[in-house]
Amino acid sequence: MAEQISIAEWLCVNEFDVSGVSSNFGLERTADLEEFTCFAPPSDTAPTAIFKKRLAGVESCKVSNAGYLDMGINLPAAKAALGTSPIISKGDNRTLGSGVYMFVGKESSFSDGGEVGKVIPFSMELLSDGIVTYGSLFEFGSKTATGNGTSRTMPAVIAGKSLYLHAHVISVSGTSTPTLTLIYETSAIGDYSDAITKHTFTDFTAAGVQRAIKTPAISDLNHRFRWVISGTNPIFVVRLVAGVR
Repeated sequence: MAEQISIAEWLCVNEFDVSGVSSNFGLERTADLEEFTCFAPPSDTAPTAIFKKRLAGVESCKVSNAGYLDMGINLPAAKAALGTSPIISKGDNRTLGSGVYMFVGKESSFSDGGEVGKVIPFSMELLSDGIVTYGSLFEFGSKTATGNGTSRTMPAVIAGKSLYLHAHVISVSGTSTPTLTLIYETSAIGDYSDAITKHTFTDFTAAGVQRAIKTPAISDLNHRFRWVISGTNPIFVVRLVAGVR
């Protein structure tokens, strides 16, 4: 039986990536079953029984993590989660194109405490509010100059579905007001000579997070982020994800 050692998972709560102070992650995604009894289908010309069906009902997602308390990382992340509706991205891996769970948190809990002279442990749980989207990791790391992201194939956004975008800017450094203009675009033919801008984020000049939901139909299957960066010696550390649900 194959074994998997987890070394590259990551978790962003708003602009805070708590991976480096965490020792374990857990993710639980559920859908309550709704049960009802119905007659036989019309194709059954001589029904002899009625049927019980079970359909997926209310969906929810819970992310938990534990590690050691860092006053500058997971403590402010916990405060953000407890006081607002944080934008959460939980990645399976740091390899571009790997899977990411995307949702807005609603209910959360945080606890910490330990012995004098010991590392202070913490634990935190984050529960979803509304749609949970399983998307893809488009960009992970530092951006220092204007450029185009890696193109990825995404499902078409048909009627009843939406495109979800999360942009986490973990840190910003540089002088002369470093500014990141972030654009999400699609292409039908794949070389982006026919690129169509689907969303332009509000400029980032400091660490922060933005979430966008685009509902118009999108038939293009080629998607990417691109960015324009200004300032002196700018460095933007980002996690950029997208998904269709």
